[in-house]
Amino acid sequence: MTDMTAALLKEFGTSFALTRLARPRPGPGEALIRVRAAGLCGTDLKVAGGKMRPGLALPAVIGHEIAGEVVSTSDGALPPGTRVACHPYLTCGRCASCARGNTNTCAHIALVGLDRQGGLAEYLAVPETSLIPFAEHTSFAAAAVSMDAVATTWHALHGRGRLKAGERVIVIGAGGLGLNGVQIAAGAGAKVAVVDRNPHRREVALADGADRVVAFDDTASLREWSAEGADLILEATGSRAGFDTAVSLLADGGRVVCCGYTPGLKFGMDSTGLAGRELSVVGSRGSTFADAAAALAAVDRGDVRPRIDSEYRLDQVDDAFARLGSRQALGRVVIVL
Repeated sequence: MTDMTAALLKEFGTSFALTRLARPRPGPGEALIRVRAAGLCGTDLKVAGGKMRPGLALPAVIGHEIAGEVVSTSDGALPPGTRVACHPYLTCGRCASCARGNTNTCAHIALVGLDRQGGLAEYLAVPETSLIPFAEHTSFAAAAVSMDAVATTWHALHGRGRLKAGERVIVIGAGGLGLNGVQIAAGAGAKVAVVDRNPHRREVALADGADRVVAFDDTASLREWSAEGADLILEATGSRAGFDTAVSLLADGGRVVCCGYTPGLKFGMDSTGLAGRELSVVGSRGSTFADAAAALAAVDRGDVRPRIDSEYRLDQVDDAFARLGSRQALGRVVIVL
């Protein structure tokens, strides 16, 4: 057979259409992958709703957290059947950012699931250099979400936040990113607290290694946990309330890393506090290939166990997006194929 089933986004804000499409033909240096799992995240929700990339050419196959099996490669380096995850950021390797090793901010970056076909389809063609093999005991669902939900927080905490053992770390938002952030920080020897509105998410955060969990209206109690404030805060909500809470809980000289975002939303703070307290506020975008490989290796070792909320078939993609949009998911929602 030379065709495949895909979930096609034909119009923003509407349901997906299950459609038969031509199977992709890999180009030079590319591999054909049989997709087995595709994680869904807030970016997918924003894209499908037309709130991000409103100029995206439709119809489109989205989805950037992908794992599957090798069908073929151009050089045969990976045998058919090899279990691989796909790092979704395709970079040029030539621009100033790439030369500095900051490939996640490549001037010509392309994202699988936006700039080319994504994972909500049975087959995918990607550069062989984007593939990361993983262990037999790691599930396709866990490997898929490792490419964003784990790799993004790995980059945010280790790459941008300079996480150290013994530090006090607060995670704002215990969703698909934040829950992995709890495990990464705790695994590095940090003391971790979590701020989240949802009591069920707070319970899961405790199970994932948090020492303290509070609601947004109870953040003052964290002063008992760390009188001077937090050394490092991961802001994963992309909300103004999340950012303001993070700044209020920082110790002098502390760092807040923002990996959550909302298109059009502006953050801000008093300049006297920023300068006078020597605070560091940094953004964090996705991950480099090295981050993704390190994150997946941590998952293979069992150091990080990505929280999977629920799994849906491809023909249940609308139900999966409804679950994601409900804000009740405890971890990632995953499409299994």
